[in-house]
Amino acid sequence: GLFCLFKRRGLTLVATLLGYAIFFKNLHAGHDITSFPCRFFTYFMVGMCFWLWRDMIPFSKWLALACLFGLLAASHFEPWFSILFPIAGAYFAIFIGYGPSFPFLDWTRKTDLSYGTYLYAFPVQQIVAMNESLRNPWLNFALATPVVLICAWFSWNLVEKRFLAKKNRS
Repeated sequence: GLFCLFKRRGLTLVATLLGYAIFFKNLHAGHDITSFPCRFFTYFMVGMCFWLWRDMIPFSKWLALACLFGLLAASHFEPWFSILFPIAGAYFAIFIGYGPSFPFLDWTRKTDLSYGTYLYAFPVQQIVAMNESLRNPWLNFALATPVVLICAWFSWNLVEKRFLAKKNRS
């Protein structure tokens, strides 16, 4: 915003490519990028480019599936997953967020588990990870997700929905 990047899409793209190049260079050099600030800058800038260039980016389920399968394949080959994730992960997330509706998710129009999921995911995952044999990310996800969603459902129905219903009262 300080550089008026929103007014100049080309400048935003150049800044994104520069950030991505620095990110790639550090990944390729074998640096630990988990706390590397350029990583978050790259994610932010890619998202910003997607928004600014949304009229030029094709919105395709086939491209979204290619991104998903590309990420799944790359997840076995570091650093390829980290290299692909900013672009392929962002595209897939945007497609899921703005893409077609899924009939089996119609219940989400009346139930919002997002805040409860945000609230309970970390503590539940940490409790599961206390058992050393359950520290595999996929196993942790498989065990923690149902518990988190149940907690989020109770949070929505017992607390959040009731308070939201009172928000317009004086």
